[in-house]
Amino acid sequence: MFESIYTGLTGLSTFSRGLSNISNNVANLNTVGYKRSVLQFQDLMPARDSVTGQRGNGVAAGQPHVVYKQGELRQTGNVLDAAVDGAGYFVLRDGEGQTFYTRAGQFEFDREDKLVSRDTGHEVMLLGSDGALSAFSLAPYRSMAGSATASISFDGTLSTGDADRSHTITDIRVYDSAGVLHALTMRFTDQSDPQIGTADRAWRYSLSDDRQNVLGSGTLRFGADGAPAPDAVPASFALTLPDGATQQVALNFGTPGRFDGITSFSLGSDSTARVAASDGAASGTLTESSFEADGAIRLRYGNGITKTAGSLALAWFGHPQDLEAEGRSLWRVAAGGKPVLGAARSTLFGSIAGGQVEASNVDLTAQFSELIVTQRGYQASSQVISTANEMMQQLFDMRGRR
Repeated sequence: MFESIYTGLTGLSTFSRGLSNISNNVANLNTVGYKRSVLQFQDLMPARDSVTGQRGNGVAAGQPHVVYKQGELRQTGNVLDAAVDGAGYFVLRDGEGQTFYTRAGQFEFDREDKLVSRDTGHEVMLLGSDGALSAFSLAPYRSMAGSATASISFDGTLSTGDADRSHTITDIRVYDSAGVLHALTMRFTDQSDPQIGTADRAWRYSLSDDRQNVLGSGTLRFGADGAPAPDAVPASFALTLPDGATQQVALNFGTPGRFDGITSFSLGSDSTARVAASDGAASGTLTESSFEADGAIRLRYGNGITKTAGSLALAWFGHPQDLEAEGRSLWRVAAGGKPVLGAARSTLFGSIAGGQVEASNVDLTAQFSELIVTQRGYQASSQVISTANEMMQQLFDMRGRR
């Protein structure tokens, strides 16, 4: 009977630890990136005697087993939040050079413009082309210098059936080397107009600025098929800058004999020629930072330019036991463990979901079910102890009556 009391005590102790594990899971229901744990129950080494044979000595709690199942992704409205949709951990590094891993991608830029974890302040690591880890600073990307326009490309059709035999493209945006915008106008005139002269499929063009100063002019000739004629020559014009210098800008009307630019057909409608592309940009200030699906940091500027700078590093572990929990949703590599580093959407790694976080993978319904079982197990173990105690009391009473 004494053995029954000791066995029941092991049940009370183990179910108490089970309750503690459940309470920890439930308490972290809303902890970003949290992975629930399952307590493993183990029977104690059985004893053997000559009367009853082999019998057990109760139960013990083993090490909690972490369930690394993917949590639900939730929108946050914060563009600097990120979640790993698939395999991989974000890589963080503290001020002492220690490396940590996390699924909690709640990031921000600190006062020094470094990308850090909002909870811990640890620097978020990026992966270089050489495979090296490095921190990311936004300071060099706060502003963008203007760039000069070097080429303007056109496409569409110059229709010989245009009612006024002319076509005008307004607001052609050209930037000088200082990033200053110049709005130009291109006017095309059909050369078959009797007042100008006759020519087979030829259009005269004239490019002027907002003061009606002509910057460049010439004639576009087209073959019978409507494509630019084989003898078409490259066109360009010179933009005079405030300091008196000039800036050459190429005009790309299309490849001779091909239909990749402006064409000319005998259509019964107005012309549709337009600017297809133009390089150059005004100076701009950073307006937003976010993350692409491949982990690249996307930067948007007030001048409409978007560029990427660096890519978030991800770590993958072939053996979950290589990770040791450090609290605050951080993990550290156990002795002998070694992560595989890479970028999102490559080989082993999942993609990055910007503006989202990975919620805890705790299933509240399952936890309540385990809570009921744990409570009943604890109650049954206490009942075993009570019954064994009553039986011993009866034995003592028998000896007292003698």
